[in-house]
Amino acid sequence: MTFSNLEESVAALARIRDADEQRAFILNAIGSPSQALIESISTKIRELLPRDPDLAQVLAETNLYIASLIDAPLAWAFANRSRAQVLYTMRKSAEAEPFFERAGDLFEQAGMAGELGRTLVGQMDNLMYLSRYTEALKLAERARIALEKANDAQYLSTLEIALGNVYYRLNRYSDSLTHYDRAQKGLENTGDFLAIASIGLNRGYVLTEMNRFDEAVESFELTKEHCERHGMTLWAAIADRGISQMHFRRGNYSTALRILEQVRRKHEELLDARRVGLCDMDRAEIYLELNLFGDAAKIAARAYETFERLGNRYEAAKCLTYQGIAEFKLLHDKDAEKALVTARDIFLKEGNDLWTAVIDLWLAQLLTRQQQFSTAQELAQRSAEVFERQQAPARAANARVLSAQSWLQLAETAPALQEAQKALDEIEGYHAPSSLRKYRQPDTHQGRCAQGLPIRRTFKIPHLD
Repeated sequence: MTFSNLEESVAALARIRDADEQRAFILNAIGSPSQALIESISTKIRELLPRDPDLAQVLAETNLYIASLIDAPLAWAFANRSRAQVLYTMRKSAEAEPFFERAGDLFEQAGMAGELGRTLVGQMDNLMYLSRYTEALKLAERARIALEKANDAQYLSTLEIALGNVYYRLNRYSDSLTHYDRAQKGLENTGDFLAIASIGLNRGYVLTEMNRFDEAVESFELTKEHCERHGMTLWAAIADRGISQMHFRRGNYSTALRILEQVRRKHEELLDARRVGLCDMDRAEIYLELNLFGDAAKIAARAYETFERLGNRYEAAKCLTYQGIAEFKLLHDKDAEKALVTARDIFLKEGNDLWTAVIDLWLAQLLTRQQQFSTAQELAQRSAEVFERQQAPARAANARVLSAQSWLQLAETAPALQEAQKALDEIEGYHAPSSLRKYRQPDTHQGRCAQGLPIRRTFKIPHLD
């Protein structure tokens, strides 16, 4: 069998879903492999992701085999990058990283600035899922230089998306939104539907954390319409998850759970383990709000195992936090302490002060129950100081109240009154008119459990839109 052009050859190859059969097909039907064949297969792999990761993985293995036959640096560069992209899409980030590094080095040696820049942007996103943020930001500078040298305006917008992602994970929401807005402007009037969907989703997440809920809902709904219009089923499901989070934050728990269950089924059908885990993480937080602590602990533990297996430490730590809170509420102190301390260690390594403070506040509540008031007071005070730096007055006030209670248990009236006054000052500043408000940004709402606030208690500190 012969083919009139390379496109027909790759199309025929893609109809074969076994690596050994693909190799036999290449030797018998295509003949001598070429650099052009590797690049065409690489393009096909990108088209298949994330719709058909299994076939993409087989083609990536075949591409590495072809590279071994050609044994030229550029052939290895494209083949390594294809393999990295497949592993990244499957969220096997630790396995993907050496393939990204090898591809980047080879493109740089070949003087292919554009390909180097594109590879580095993909590697940035991969490092983010490994919580290696400092390395990701360093790569951003190299990527920008390479892409500007190649005059690749479209991929410079993709770089802005990657930077927005990193800053979002670092809780630097204003910086994150700035980069997403730059990317959106750069992609106006282009046909890059996937990138446009990515920006819409990410802007929705950031606006949610900034308590700009109406704007967030609009971003998610417009993105869902965009995805459905262009046949992007997976991305429409991701937008639905964002909409479910809006219902959760507004107290519509049954609606949020119903949407999450539908979204979870879609991701299960697509064998998308990471996003199944994200749905479970959201469900665990909602169950905490509903005082369904046994269910929350089980679901959070299951989601933790998923993220631990994928090497997604940030998500794994969040799930452990939810599991620890549930165990605390179930009076399983040893299990609660184990989960919370492990999560704290992960967030410390990530440099995430905010989540470390959240966990410290829950540990302080655990120690208070165990009548270890001195240590509890130190943790609560430390949490308050972090929340104040993060301009989160409601959280800071909650921590100051717990600190004051610990001082009282230690019969230290003066510092107890001092902490209580600081808590009052926090709340007064929080509710002052906008022209006088001490803190310019309201608390980000990630559920009461994420704030270190007791679940479903009678008194609730409101959140400002």
